Amino acid sequence: MDREEDNQSSSISWVDQFKQSTARMSRAVGELVTFRNSQLTRAAISVMNLAPNDKVLEVGCGPGHALKLMGAEVVEGLVAGIDPLKEMLGSAAKRNLPLLKRGRIILSRGDPEKIPFDDNCFNKAVTINTIHLWKSKATGFSEIRRVVCRGGLMVIGLKTATPSSRSLADPGFTAEEIIQLMGCIEQAGFTDLRDARSEFTEGECML
Repeated sequence: MDREEDNQSSSISWVDQFKQSTARMSRAVGELVTFRNSQLTRAAISVMNLAPNDKVLEVGCGPGHALKLMGAEVVEGLVAGIDPLKEMLGSAAKRNLPLLKRGRIILSRGDPEKIPFDDNCFNKAVTINTIHLWKSKATGFSEIRRVVCRGGLMVIGLKTATPSSRSLADPGFTAEEIIQLMGCIEQAGFTDLRDARSEFTEGECML
């Protein structure tokens, strides 16, 4: 092998190693966020009051922790998860492999602003601590409204701002921001909104 071929081989190897390192870091961050959201996740699932034959969508499913919990309750229906990151979907697939094989869980790569499912596919939807990452909240909520059938339910779990969280990169939503958020949800066509902040731990909110 001449020097030019050797240099090309080394370059390709370095690029591959960088991609693998980035993928590992993304998965590690996903698992850390899942751990930090574990209490919020269980609270959101509790609010959903899942039935065995529900058809549920999780927007921003990450490494699939909530999917697994919901899949244990939705034994005759379907649980679907979307996420824009293939690394997160890979982790979610590994965590939920038995249910994936049985067709009780499905995974798709997608954004909140363009959900890859037909109209009225689901009767329940949930997103847990993701909306601060959405490009357009108005479009995201409109898309969820599109895929959730009439009379269906959407649950939003999010972090609220507290005195101790103000210095964090993601400090949570203020009371004013939550009011604005609820207005955005109403404009998307959702009704009977409920703010369940008082029912949960400080720093958490359920809509």
